Amino acid sequence: MTTMPSPPKSPAEMFEERKAKNTRTIRVLLLLFVVSVVATGIEILAQGVPERSLGDTIIIFTLLNINIILLLALGIFVGRNVVKLYYERRQDVLGSKFRTKLVLTFVVLILIPTSGLFIVGTGMINAIVNNWFSPPVERSLRDAVELAHSLYYEEARKRAAGAGSRIADEIAREELLALGAEGRLSTLLSRKLRDENMARIEVRTSPGLTRLSVAGSGLPEEAVRPPAPEAVESGFRGEAVSDIVATPAGEIVRAVVPIVAKGGRVPGIVIADVYFPPALVSRLGSISQAYDEYRQLQAYRTPIKASYLVTFLLVTLAILFIAIWYGLYLSKGITIPIQKLAEATHRVSQGDLDVKVDAAAADEIGTLVDSFNKMTEDIRTGRERLDAAYRSLQVSAMEIDARRAYTETILENVAAGVVSVDITNKVTMFNRAAGEILRIDPAQIVGRPYREVLSEGDFRPVLDLVRSLSEGGRRTVEKNLTLAIGGRILHLHMAVSRLVDSRNEPLGFLVLFEDLTELIKAQKTATWEEVARRIAHEIKNPLTPIRLSAQRLRRRFSEGATDFPSVLEECTRTIVQQVDDLKRLVDEFSQFARFPVARPQPNDLNGLIGEVAALYRSAHRDVAIETELDPGVTIFSFDKEQFRRLFVNLFENAVQAMDGRGRLVVRTRVHAAEGKVAVEVADNGPGIPSEEMDKIFLPYFSRKKSGTGLGLAIVNRIVSEHAGQIRVARGEPQGTTFTIDLPLKAA
Repeated sequence: MTTMPSPPKSPAEMFEERKAKNTRTIRVLLLLFVVSVVATGIEILAQGVPERSLGDTIIIFTLLNINIILLLALGIFVGRNVVKLYYERRQDVLGSKFRTKLVLTFVVLILIPTSGLFIVGTGMINAIVNNWFSPPVERSLRDAVELAHSLYYEEARKRAAGAGSRIADEIAREELLALGAEGRLSTLLSRKLRDENMARIEVRTSPGLTRLSVAGSGLPEEAVRPPAPEAVESGFRGEAVSDIVATPAGEIVRAVVPIVAKGGRVPGIVIADVYFPPALVSRLGSISQAYDEYRQLQAYRTPIKASYLVTFLLVTLAILFIAIWYGLYLSKGITIPIQKLAEATHRVSQGDLDVKVDAAAADEIGTLVDSFNKMTEDIRTGRERLDAAYRSLQVSAMEIDARRAYTETILENVAAGVVSVDITNKVTMFNRAAGEILRIDPAQIVGRPYREVLSEGDFRPVLDLVRSLSEGGRRTVEKNLTLAIGGRILHLHMAVSRLVDSRNEPLGFLVLFEDLTELIKAQKTATWEEVARRIAHEIKNPLTPIRLSAQRLRRRFSEGATDFPSVLEECTRTIVQQVDDLKRLVDEFSQFARFPVARPQPNDLNGLIGEVAALYRSAHRDVAIETELDPGVTIFSFDKEQFRRLFVNLFENAVQAMDGRGRLVVRTRVHAAEGKVAVEVADNGPGIPSEEMDKIFLPYFSRKKSGTGLGLAIVNRIVSEHAGQIRVARGEPQGTTFTIDLPLKAA
């Protein structure tokens, strides 16, 4: 007859039973720990491992013995449950027969393949470990270490020393350390840096003075280290030395070679560096580290093999014990939930609808238990979750609306115009300031394609600016635009920026612009006030001698002087001369006021600069005029005659500033990414005082007594009419540099 489970024990009895069980478990674990420590000591003494690997051996055997302890603990736990199952079967407890069959089935299914796998695995482990520590493997690792050091470091030493020697010979032969040879020396070092594949080349003319240094683009700043003082001193003694310099960014193989001049004199040294990046240094170190680890592993070859074999045995036993334990666990997971469901069903039949079955199961029985428990909980839980989600959505929506309203309020109250366009090229925002500046109703713009909106008025410059953003590949473009809208002329400063998300995916673009019309008017008014003041001053200067000459004539005439004819001749000549000066001043002002409109046509900027430079070379032989023209400056549109006048004014100012003697350099450079060409005109004259930098482009401002003050004003006007910019800066240590930026699409 099947025996029902024993009646439940009282809480006191259960507490005493659990306390006794915990005490027994602690005693067993302490005993196993002591056995593990003693076994580890015995194994270490029996192996006789070297002192340097003693720590690793202790770790290996300790972990191995811990595994054995855990396996014994698992065996005790499984054995206890098997014994318990045996007695339950003898007492014919409900479910004990099913549990016994399930455990035996798992043991048989696991034991057969595991035994075969253990036999094959032990053989493979022996073969693999023996192969690890074979003489050919050791010899290969040792040869790899020696080959890595000789192949890389020795070859780098030879290459650095050879390159330094060739550079030193050429410097000595060409006498490139002489004064004035810096340009040729720089050209030589740049060429040798490329040809000899060096990372850095330095020339010193004394131990603490670097004459010139060039470095490749692949050399990080962290890898640049000064040479050792001993190596520099050896070089100046005529000795060639080399060494290896370790840096946070890699290693440098450096050669110091003396420059031997005629008579055996050493006027300088050449320092040549070969750079090893961190990745290569790391790989070379990994080879040496692998060889050291291999030699260390040889010290406890036998413990490793034993540990693998014992571990494999432990895994086999663990699989067996786990199979038994899983059979017990699986059987309990079937019988216990069925028993609890029967009890719960009985309680439900008595009207207890709050009953809940606490039985862990993950199969169909678990589904049945969960369905029973959820039957009364789903409606209440679902309603609670729905209410909580609704409240959370309400809070989130209110926060989003508040943030959106705050952002829209800011955009509506800023003085600058803000327009956004999405990825479909439709206008998504057009703030109030933009509508007021352009006199457009924002409601008629939002949602329409921006090309359609811009095609309705004189917005072609805006379209060109947006097109330059897409074609140039830049994140932001800025430009001052002049638009004719509704019979008004607007001067706007406009910036167009790309909009991207966190993954750098395009979202459209943003247009920001400010109305500079009133500001420009105020600037023009202030400029013309300054011009009027200066013209009045210039007119007052000749009026004084005219007045004095007239007074002298009247006085000498009333006195009836005998020398009146000569006085008349002198005074009238003075009056005529001053009147001519007044006429010249008025003519120059009229010419400046009637400055012709630029007529850009395709022209060669480099060719025009060459023509003006040739003209001034022949006229001013004491001025060294040099041109460094970028061949990448292609033909583009500009007014050739106006630019000829521009360069003549700049050349003339430079020549006069240098008093007809000095050096004038003209350079052109192409900045393709920015879509512009830069022109520099630099002299080595006395320079312009800092307090006058902001006045030199004003009309009638001149630092020369005989100057009209219109030359640089005309230059500034020509550059502005070609949509360019001009800047002035002081040279180092002296001189003045004018820089002109011209858009390549000024055509």
